[in-house]
Amino acid sequence: MAVTENEYEENFCEFEEGDVYAEGFGVVPAMPMNDARLSIGAKAVYAFMCVRAHDAPAHRKGTQASLNPCFQISAEEYERYINELVAYGYIRRRANGGLVLAAFVSRANGGEA
Repeated sequence: MAVTENEYEENFCEFEEGDVYAEGFGVVPAMPMNDARLSIGAKAVYAFMCVRAHDAPAHRKGTQASLNPCFQISAEEYERYINELVAYGYIRRRANGGLVLAAFVSRANGGEA
């Protein structure tokens, strides 16, 4: 059922400056957060990628450069966390070196992101 423009405007939430939601928000699946095989760092990187999934250019999602202002992690730490997420199937590496959350891989196009 489609939402009319009036219904959208009536129910739209606006956040005030300084509100915890003012910079945006996202949905993080519980499965990786509950996966005991993942380090806390890998879980944090995954959560960051989920929150930023729709507001970053595709070529920058999950890159060390996009994470560093918030996480301040070394290249070695970054690779370790990304490798954990790849190993357990939570993210995939694209042929061009980019990353994609496995949750966003379309089954309709044969599993290609």
